[in-house]
Amino acid sequence: MNRLQMKKWIQRKGNTENKVDAKSVSREEMHTGRKYRMDNVLLHTGKDDWETPEAFFRQLDQEFHFTLDPCSSHKNAKCKKYYTKEDDGLIKDWGGEVVFCNPPYSKMGNQDAWVERGWREAQKEGTVVVMLLPARTDTRRFHQYILGKAEIRFIRGRLAFELDGEPIRDKKGNPVSAPFPSMVVVWKSNIMPQLVGHFKEK
Repeated sequence: MNRLQMKKWIQRKGNTENKVDAKSVSREEMHTGRKYRMDNVLLHTGKDDWETPEAFFRQLDQEFHFTLDPCSSHKNAKCKKYYTKEDDGLIKDWGGEVVFCNPPYSKMGNQDAWVERGWREAQKEGTVVVMLLPARTDTRRFHQYILGKAEIRFIRGRLAFELDGEPIRDKKGNPVSAPFPSMVVVWKSNIMPQLVGHFKEK
């Protein structure tokens, strides 16, 4: 985002009293603008195929050995067994699987339903559900289906999500981190809910 774009963004957001001198925009405001743009990318473009960073997924897979990705496409599936949007993983049986799920992040992606489904499916014998989610602890879904019902691993730092196997990058070619913190939620019928302070991305 250049200074002119930043000026227009500030004006749209109502953060100016009179006129804004583009040269006076601070580094902090520029950074805020980049975060706002990334938030638009992840949450307001209507796309829900932002991919889990491959290195981060491998770290989890070494621990859990996933067998099902119920929320994917043919291009970004993380497991041999997977369901696409057309299959509708929300209505499929996850029983007996070790599930990895990175649900949609857009407003139309119905993330509440995916979280509820993960919790319900994990009640089935021999089923483990691991979900990568924004760490939004003020939401109804967090208090109803996660807190006190799952192991929660808050991720230190911000993830750089991928598209078509490559990090989402800014105009300079640098990977762009998500504008929100993330957490890994683990539902498993035979473990006690617990909080794990941090889960560091390698």
